[in-house]
Amino acid sequence: MNQYPVSKKTAAGMTTLLAAFVLSLVVLAIAQFLIPKDADYQTMMQGNMMALSLVVSCLGLLTGLLQLVGLILIVTDAGKVGGLHKVLSWAGLALYVLCLVPIILSAVVGMELGTTGSLDAARSTYYLQIAATVLGTLAPILSAFGIANLLQRGLLVLYGLLSTGGGVVSSLMALNNLKIETMTISGITTYVPVPGIDMSSLPYLLANYAAMGGAAIGALAFLLLTIEAWKVMRSREVFTDSVV
Repeated sequence: MNQYPVSKKTAAGMTTLLAAFVLSLVVLAIAQFLIPKDADYQTMMQGNMMALSLVVSCLGLLTGLLQLVGLILIVTDAGKVGGLHKVLSWAGLALYVLCLVPIILSAVVGMELGTTGSLDAARSTYYLQIAATVLGTLAPILSAFGIANLLQRGLLVLYGLLSTGGGVVSSLMALNNLKIETMTISGITTYVPVPGIDMSSLPYLLANYAAMGGAAIGALAFLLLTIEAWKVMRSREVFTDSVV
């Protein structure tokens, strides 16, 4: 990265994306280790499980916000670097904005599912989540790929393969024998999708662990990028001070 004229915006953007990766790891760990695999929706809406679900949702929103801020910071500095980094960083931001489309559509379809109990609507939410996963994973990779060294690029590619593969495979497995069940809370009846798979089975756990491993590798890649970016900034400050 030393060869690229990056500024504090890029360093701050890398730091923000690193924070987003750490939070995403926390969310994945909570979902994997603290939420029972056999918990149904009725259980998830009660007591500690409901509080834990709210924490996961809030952390997920914060993670998404940090990613957006980090991508914007990197893009605003990309013009100084130019070339491949400028193109890829803008492409990364565009993909991240684009991934909001399946997320919003999934929420809309989910509301339809809650009132109609449509199995097609339930399947559609999973496919939309898969699309959002792929787009959301590619965005940070593209934002940093143009200024990353060979090791960092390798880590970014590995992160993409594991995170995308794990997320897509677990979603496709959950689609197997998907069924609709009714749930009544405070006198209100709604329909919820129930994955037709044993979530404690080895294949499903391996897919989840792959996604977690990918997130950890992504965090490592952005840790290295963050350290190097701030080193560049520090070396420039020292050089400026020596000149003055």
